[in-house]
Amino acid sequence: MHVTVDEDLCCGAGQCALAAPEVFAQREDRTVMLLQPAPQEQHRDAVLDAVGSCPKGAITLSDAAPVPFADAAGEAPAAPPA
Repeated sequence: MHVTVDEDLCCGAGQCALAAPEVFAQREDRTVMLLQPAPQEQHRDAVLDAVGSCPKGAITLSDAAPVPFADAAGEAPAAPPA
């Protein structure tokens, strides 16, 4: 399980930190701070609650970590020519 947050969408409601305090916290400006981008399976229900309670939809959950530097099609860029 992999969690991502869009800090630009976060409105600081704090529901995520209440639902899953092991995974989320709030900064002084009340925006979300992701403590565990890959939480243990035992936290899945709490993370799902956090995702569902986010009023701005700033939290997403996937089964795998994203590919770094993926393009719009989800493919990693080709290596530069040697």
